[in-house]
Formats: sequence, C-alpha cells, structure tokens
Amino acid sequence: MGIEVMRGLHLFASLLCLACLLLLALEWISTDDMDLVKLFLLAERTGNWLIHLQTVHGMLGLFAATGHVNYAKSARLYLQEMVNLPETHRYLHEQFMNG
Repeated sequence: MGIEVMRGLHLFASLLCLACLLLLALEWISTDDMDLVKLFLLAERTGNWLIHLQTVHGMLGLFAATGHVNYAKSARLYLQEMVNLPETHRYLHEQFMNG
C-alpha cells in the first residue's frame, strides 16, 4: 500500500473509533472503560502513536462486549496492518512516531 493509502486508513480507523465511542456514550460505561476513552482522546489530540495503538487494542474487547462486532473486526484488521507498519512502510511509521 502507498503512503497516502496508509494515512487514509489511519484517518478512517481514528474516525471509526471516535464514532464507536459516541455510540458507547449512549450505553453504560464503567470507570475503566471511561479511562480508556480518555486515554484514546489524549493520544489523538497529542499525536502519540503508541498510546493510539494501545487504546485501539484495549477497545477490541469493549467493542465485542457491547455488540459492535463490525467495529471489533475492523479495529483488529487495522491493528494488524499498523503493527506491521515498521516493516512495510518505514517512512510512514516514522512520521506517525513523530506525531
């Protein structure tokens, strides 16, 4: 995949996570889940790539537990691509790491 495609994929995944967070806001959320949401928002606002990946990983169980199976599948596939990013697209990975 090209760099622009990977950037688009990252943007799409971020928007997907934010959309799901809005849906989850309508449901009952525990304190631990709320901490995860706050950490995700911090990662997005500061451009911290590692925290972003950590929180998306943490959301997998949250998506599945709340019945958002499509979000869980998409987030899992997204994480698989992003974990391989240093090997597949080194320059893009460096850009994400730099914020």
